[in-house]
Amino acid sequence: MKNLKLKMLTAAITLTAISASAQEEKPEQKKWNFGFHLGSDQYFASKPKPNPHNYKFENTNSYKLGVFTERNLNEKESILIGFNYNVYWLKSYSQYNNYYPSSTSSINWFADLDLQYNRNIGNNFRYFAGANISFQRGHSNYSGGGLGREDIFKTEGKATDFNLGLNTGIKYVLNPKSKFKIEPYAMIGINAFKKDKEESIFYPNIQQENSLSNFQTRFGINFKF
Repeated sequence: MKNLKLKMLTAAITLTAISASAQEEKPEQKKWNFGFHLGSDQYFASKPKPNPHNYKFENTNSYKLGVFTERNLNEKESILIGFNYNVYWLKSYSQYNNYYPSSTSSINWFADLDLQYNRNIGNNFRYFAGANISFQRGHSNYSGGGLGREDIFKTEGKATDFNLGLNTGIKYVLNPKSKFKIEPYAMIGINAFKKDKEESIFYPNIQQENSLSNFQTRFGINFKF
């Protein structure tokens, strides 16, 4: 009798443990995910017009660090909101007659917000599309002279501080069954306004505009838990 009671008690404990384990939330069924993000945006210089000093912008890229939260709508779809801090160098090049070429750069920083819709494609791939909102206070408030003298040529920043972009891309989940996921991704996007834009005046009276393109790419990695 005692052995029967012991067996029944053991069976009850085992069934309770199995039931609790079955009800345990699976990683893909979590309502919320959180994480941090590392990445880089690539900005492309618009084709320069001929000028006496061969002055032009050069391609550049930013370095991104951010945090995000993700709301799972179901097993395949989610909405992500991310906040990023960015640093990049605005680079320019010039050469006057037979003098040595001159390259200059100025550091810029800004914050931006990502809004994304994500959808799983198979076990490892995720498609995403969304918007990016950025604000770069006072980044166009500059002016200066070329080759150290404003009577040779001068530049003045004309870019907007606020920008809105649309983007799309693909994420690859390295470990989809883990609670801590690693997601490398690639993205292409287009901005409503040029990332940087300036007006250049060359002596005696040649006026041009130099800018970074509206088009950009981004590569990065999400660490999500």
